[in-house]
Amino acid sequence: MTKRTGLILCCGAVLAMLCASGTVTAQVLYGTLTGNVTDPSGALIPRNRRRTAGLVRG
Repeated sequence: MTKRTGLILCCGAVLAMLCASGTVTAQVLYGTLTGNVTDPSGALIPRNRRRTAGLVRG
């Protein structure tokens, strides 16, 4: 195989992948945490709202 043939095949493969990929979506920026808030004895704390900040993103 010559260099030119290899280059043409490589470009064709890249073009085929780009055409077949379609739309790519990223992860969303926002999320929801759900659960129960309890005191140290295990009793539920009603109508409690918590704000989270500085979470580590992974």
